[in-house]
Amino acid sequence: MLNSSNKIIVKSMKLNSFRKYLTNGFNKGILDEIRFFTSNDLSYMSDKLNSHFILLENDGKIIGLCKLANYICDDINTYSIGFFTINKEFRNKGYSRMMVDELFKLANKNKWKVKTSSYTYVGFIKLRNIFNEYSEKHLVEFIDKKDDDSLIDTEDMYDDKLIHRDEY
Repeated sequence: MLNSSNKIIVKSMKLNSFRKYLTNGFNKGILDEIRFFTSNDLSYMSDKLNSHFILLENDGKIIGLCKLANYICDDINTYSIGFFTINKEFRNKGYSRMMVDELFKLANKNKWKVKTSSYTYVGFIKLRNIFNEYSEKHLVEFIDKKDDDSLIDTEDMYDDKLIHRDEY
């Protein structure tokens, strides 16, 4: 539960800075709390992908995370949203909008197009309109998945357990 002493901030950083950031004392164990992001994700990420992260923090602890990357199949100015997640304690409080705003500010500043690489079913329902709204606000081209594209629809999408890919 948030109280008046809690401070929620959002920031963006490149992969190398993010790796260093995770080594500080505040963020030990964070990979156990963030859905769809594991220690394997950091080890396989190549600096050549020019990955960027949008972080949502509460008193120095990461409570939300979004990854943007320029994949080989994308043109040089197109960045795909690799994942977008917020700790379940902090959902439905407007923090997704803070992260999406930062994401599209970053894209506008760098003259990037933004596209979705995949959605969970729940993410598709909750985030699609927000992505479209903020892409218009920041004048960023947003390449969205079509309605008939396949969605990631797994059991843990609905019970909200923090199940990680490397636990399967």
